[in-house]
This record gives sequence, structure tokens and C-alpha cells, in this order.
Amino acid sequence: MLLGWLLKFSAYGIDFTDESFYLVWISTPYLYSVSTTQFGFVYHPLYQLLGGDITALRQANILICFALAWGMSQAFINSILPKQSGELLLRATLSAGLATAVLLIFDTWLVTPSYNSLTLQALLITTTGLLMAAARRDHS
Repeated sequence: MLLGWLLKFSAYGIDFTDESFYLVWISTPYLYSVSTTQFGFVYHPLYQLLGGDITALRQANILICFALAWGMSQAFINSILPKQSGELLLRATLSAGLATAVLLIFDTWLVTPSYNSLTLQALLITTTGLLMAAARRDHS
């Protein structure tokens, strides 16, 4: 329900300070010769793919964060509990429940992709990789 609520209301509101910077930087990252952050270059293809739709961009950011957190939660559960074939639905539900914690990044209602969400997504990917590598090493 929380994920649905975020996706539904992502079409409303705009912060003219931070969020306008994020949108300008994502839409035209090559406009400036020097940059202090790279998130505009990373999210620019997604912006173009979604046709510049701010609502779709926000929803994609929410879904990317949630999906990465779900994957990390699944890797964590697999690393601490032995796999049982009959528990797939239970594991998926538990992973989804744990993944909702990632939605706290949006508590200030800045759901547009930014350097903060990019950093979180990088940490989620790295942690998932480390968990999977540790599990593979333990089984070898």
C-alpha cells in the first residue's frame, strides 16, 4: 500500500530549489563543461526514454529504489537462511516488507532522481553483490 501511495502521489508538487536543479541537470547534463556530480549523466537516458515526463521519472526512481532494495533483501535472506523450495512466496513477501524501509529516502518528498537516490542505488547494488559473492564463496 505504501508503494502504491507513493506512486499515485508522485504526480503532485514540485520543490523549486532542489528539485528544479535535479530536473535541469538530468535534462541537459552536457550543457556545462564542469560538474561536481554525475547523476545527471546517469539519469539522462532514463529521462529521454520516458519522454521528459516528470511523473514517470519520479515513479521510475521509486520503483528502481524499491526493486534494488527487494533484491538486496532477498540476497540477505538467502545468505542467512537455507533455501527451502516451498518457502518462495514467504521469502518474497519478507523481502518486500524489508524493502519498504528504502522508501524512507522520500520522506522529504524529493522523489525526483538526484545524487542522493543515485548514491543509495549504488549502495544497494554493491551490498547485493557482496552478499551474493559471500554466499557463492561459502558454497564453494
